[in-house]
Amino acid sequence: MRIFFQGWRRKVGCVVLVMALAFMGAWIRSLLITDFCESPIGSVWQAGFVSHRGHFSYGWTNRKGSTRFKWNSFDSQDPIAIRSHSFFFDFTGGTAPNPSGMPSELIIPYWSIIIPLTLLSACLILWKPRKRV
Repeated sequence: MRIFFQGWRRKVGCVVLVMALAFMGAWIRSLLITDFCESPIGSVWQAGFVSHRGHFSYGWTNRKGSTRFKWNSFDSQDPIAIRSHSFFFDFTGGTAPNPSGMPSELIIPYWSIIIPLTLLSACLILWKPRKRV
């Protein structure tokens, strides 16, 4: 078994595969439970992470919110205020915070992270090592 893990490619491939499995677990959890995490950034900015119905989203706003870190979980079947998601990527607020205080948000479906990680790990693990001369 030690011969299989000689070289850096297969070791990195296994780490990437574990990352893909972690994202897969989060994807399955997001179909049942919505997780919302909110954190202050400095004294003005507010950042939030949401995992909901197969999507991972990150948003930020310049509205002053709570000064504490918050973590909430909800049943994904409950109606909550999340915009409808596009099929692939949805840049709902642009790439910079709005001066109006409305949140800027980046929404990414989990499958768009999992598939490339899985393919990369397969290439790294299954690639035949070069014979040393």
